[in-house]
Amino acid sequence: MALLLAYNLETGGHIVSIVESGAVDDIERTRPHVMILDWELPGLSGIEVLRQLRRRMAPDYVPVVMLTGRNGRDDRQRALATGADVFLSKPFAMTELMRHVATLLERHGRFSNRLSVESNSPDWRA
Repeated sequence: MALLLAYNLETGGHIVSIVESGAVDDIERTRPHVMILDWELPGLSGIEVLRQLRRRMAPDYVPVVMLTGRNGRDDRQRALATGADVFLSKPFAMTELMRHVATLLERHGRFSNRLSVESNSPDWRA
């Protein structure tokens, strides 16, 4: 799934880095302009990665799109309360994801389009 997301985002003119799951140090080092994060990562959950990201990179805010197979109201509230900017349940339309990425880049005044996709899971489904 990460490769599919990267392909579509790169085709849309974005520079994409795929980061190993739970690698908050790599995220800090690459300083993405937007991060696409799956809740269901092996090892650290996406929620825990997001929690660490918000705590460690507070001054350098990175907008986050949380992707997940979860679709409950409580799940959405938890992701947003933890610091996700956008919550997308799978399956989702790639056009919807691209629209959210463009909106986040514009909202945060970031136009060089450096993105980070966090995944180590081969079973993501869009």
